[in-house]
Amino acid sequence: MTEVQSRNEEAINNKFGEKFYQKYQELQKQSNNRCYIQTCANGQTIICQVRDNYEWRMNSVHDPDRAAKFFAERYKDLRDYAVICVFGLSDGRVLNQLLKYCNDTQIILIYEPDTDIFLTTMKNFPLDKVFAKNANVSLAVKGINEKDFGRLLQAVINDQNWRLVTDCILPNYDIIYTKECKEFIDLMRYISRNHMLMKNTKVSSSPLMGDHTLSNLPYVLRGSSINELKKQFEQIDMEGTPAIIVSAGPSLDRNIRELKKAEGRAFVIAVDSALKALVREKIHFQMAISVDPRKPEYVFADDRVYEYPYVLSSYSADFLAREIRGRLFFDSSFGSGTLHKIIKQVTGKELGMMRSGGSVATNAFWIATELGFREIILVGQDLAFTDGRGHVTGFAESEQANRKLAENSSHMVVKAMDGGWLTTDIQMDNYRQWFETKIQEQKDTVTVYNATAAGARIDGTIEISLNDAIARLCRKERDFDQIIADVPDLATKAEQEELCEKYMGYESEFDRLREKLQEGIAVYDRFLALEHQKNRDQAEYRELLEKIKEINELEKEDYMDLIGMYTQEETYNATADIYLAKELTIAEIAERGRRLLQEYIKGMEICREHIERILMPELKKMCRDGLE
Repeated sequence: MTEVQSRNEEAINNKFGEKFYQKYQELQKQSNNRCYIQTCANGQTIICQVRDNYEWRMNSVHDPDRAAKFFAERYKDLRDYAVICVFGLSDGRVLNQLLKYCNDTQIILIYEPDTDIFLTTMKNFPLDKVFAKNANVSLAVKGINEKDFGRLLQAVINDQNWRLVTDCILPNYDIIYTKECKEFIDLMRYISRNHMLMKNTKVSSSPLMGDHTLSNLPYVLRGSSINELKKQFEQIDMEGTPAIIVSAGPSLDRNIRELKKAEGRAFVIAVDSALKALVREKIHFQMAISVDPRKPEYVFADDRVYEYPYVLSSYSADFLAREIRGRLFFDSSFGSGTLHKIIKQVTGKELGMMRSGGSVATNAFWIATELGFREIILVGQDLAFTDGRGHVTGFAESEQANRKLAENSSHMVVKAMDGGWLTTDIQMDNYRQWFETKIQEQKDTVTVYNATAAGARIDGTIEISLNDAIARLCRKERDFDQIIADVPDLATKAEQEELCEKYMGYESEFDRLREKLQEGIAVYDRFLALEHQKNRDQAEYRELLEKIKEINELEKEDYMDLIGMYTQEETYNATADIYLAKELTIAEIAERGRRLLQEYIKGMEICREHIERILMPELKKMCRDGLE
């Protein structure tokens, strides 16, 4: 082993952990050595490979160091907090140069689509600086952890930097790996666009979500959780029994009655908008799911829909928990972290958090995979305006809303399941891309069948009629209704009483937080006074800078997540331009920090009033009624 390879291996082991390193070692034994090293005229070496009888050089044959420096220079003026998504590692020269232009606020995510290039580079070119422990660099390599790239990007993208995500495609990678490069760009765009849509939802709906979180909390205490549901299903071998996800696309009218053939031999998850159609046709399903805080009551305008178990978000429309007669399984959603942290302190249990692509059907898909189903059938998942409609029969109000929305939406055409073309909109197409991404990520463990009678093609699925899917896949009978009934509650009666007492003592936490926020404003006031006087050399100035760092950690304090729901738009507007503005002065940044703390204090008072009005009466009633 060369000294270069030894340093590189030590670096990746320290940086990415033992699991990554072990897979790397396994790949070394399987490599077909398609890549080789060529010496250039100036004595430097580059990686080459032959494809279709053509020799591809992965760097300049004349002066690779200079070429790499020249290529990296185009990224020397990146904004602070930028996220650079690099397609290709090559010989590492570009990455070594790129790091020279990056600061501690910027993040580099690398995806290498060729195992042999990675192995060749590890043996011959220095990567120890690129993969230094303190470098803001992450790596995904085909054959090792290729599925991690999307997860890594989702982990680092936030409300401030989503517009600062940029791509860096290394030379020749777009030509040699055309398909992979397109998938890389599509995934970047999807994640950025999805974050934008989710951000807009959070900003516009946060106060409503906060109210629903408070209103639903007593039902959370009396109900169960998705984690408890998952534990119950871990004991079951799902072989021969698929999950069927029933959505409310217009084509559901064509094959809804066929679902009766799957009764007792499939786990049927019904999204909220499909419920009326199912009970109208007397189709039995195991579980309903609803997560949208704005879901209108007319969607549930048939009392029979309330007889079933439901998976709900902690901020789902609050009338549901009051009306549902079946069991309730909640997750821990945006804004509810502190409330559910207290549940864990008392019960030792976490609720779990659903993953979503923005639609309730994507939540249902996640639930199905988490419960252990390895065969999933999609029904009514049109993701397009089949026959010019957006929903199954029975949604006159939704169709009117869709027509109004269509006037202001960005429409496009997508490939249909029958090989033709269908009109869709940007939101539905975003959901389609989410399904395709998740199906690709789980292709080795989960097989997805698209039994939707018509609609947009979802790449990665096996297209099949619902009748054939049921005949082929529904081979074993299971009593899922009893399995669900046997899932333990989240808390015992005694634990519920203790939780009520803890929540009713929230005011002391709010008073403590208010004091900290007011102290933070005072620190900003003094700092701004010194800044305006240009007294930056004083010891007090440096001490205040350190205190401001501590103030920035206040967002992590208990209850700040709930408070933030009542000031989401204001706090976003207070800080939105910090990352994007090219030249903000220190004073301007400090003024925005001060304004942020002021908005938190306003949000705290709104939150306090809503807790007293919505939550406290219900908690007191629970205690008064003996928690029954």
